[in-house]
Amino acid sequence: MSVITGGTIIEGGSPPRLGGAGAPVNGTDEIQTITIGGAPEAGSTFRLTYDGWRTAAIAWSATNNTLRDNVDAALEALPNIGSGGVTTAVGTMTLGVGTLTVTFVAQNGKRDVALMVGSEFLQSTGAASASGTVAVATTTPGVDATGRGTAAGSVYYDRTNGVMYMNTGTAVAPTWVSTDVSGINTELTTLASAVPTAAVADLGAVTSAAVAGTTPAGGTGATAGAYDTANNRDALIATVAEMKVTVNAIRVDLAADRAKLNDLLAKLRTAGIVTP
Repeated sequence: MSVITGGTIIEGGSPPRLGGAGAPVNGTDEIQTITIGGAPEAGSTFRLTYDGWRTAAIAWSATNNTLRDNVDAALEALPNIGSGGVTTAVGTMTLGVGTLTVTFVAQNGKRDVALMVGSEFLQSTGAASASGTVAVATTTPGVDATGRGTAAGSVYYDRTNGVMYMNTGTAVAPTWVSTDVSGINTELTTLASAVPTAAVADLGAVTSAAVAGTTPAGGTGATAGAYDTANNRDALIATVAEMKVTVNAIRVDLAADRAKLNDLLAKLRTAGIVTP
């Protein structure tokens, strides 16, 4: 029995089931680009504001990686970003002037986020800098993932197309996978049509030596050995070899599809859609 407090299931119960018109989306991590311009003075600082929270003073550095680390640490110190909440990388930058990219990930990923705002540069004396500038622009807009915040194993039903999906990712980074078996059924149908309608004996026992010593049915006397000449023994051997390759490939494909079906069945059981 589930116990609900404050709208949150804290014990028991099945994974959440969502639904809507159309297929769910996995979302996109937003990327914003910080551009440092001008000629910042050594010892100067700037700040970034994100969604109402302002960073501590960020020390500018002519060493690209040091500047990158300073920006990353300042952003992750904000309570609305947190540790591991962004990934900062050097873009096109020379001696601390150019671009840095900030990708919002983990708890901040897979959603549309607020645009950061850069403050003016300040010299070490606290006076405004006339040389350094900082600007921020969105280069990859974030896209909200469907059902973000629901746990792995959650189910989403596409009411438009009648297809069920399951979250095989995490709560903050959902990965919606279709549980529709129609695609696998199509593959199996195609494979089945490729199998000869007549029963196929174990081709592994067919060898060149076995065929070479065979004569036509009822072949005796003058007709003995006709299989090697008139009936083109070598062509028959080649044909059998091709059949062996084809059937083996079909066996491999069927094994792969069986693995897919078993994996799908396990997911459906986990979601409570089917029972053992």
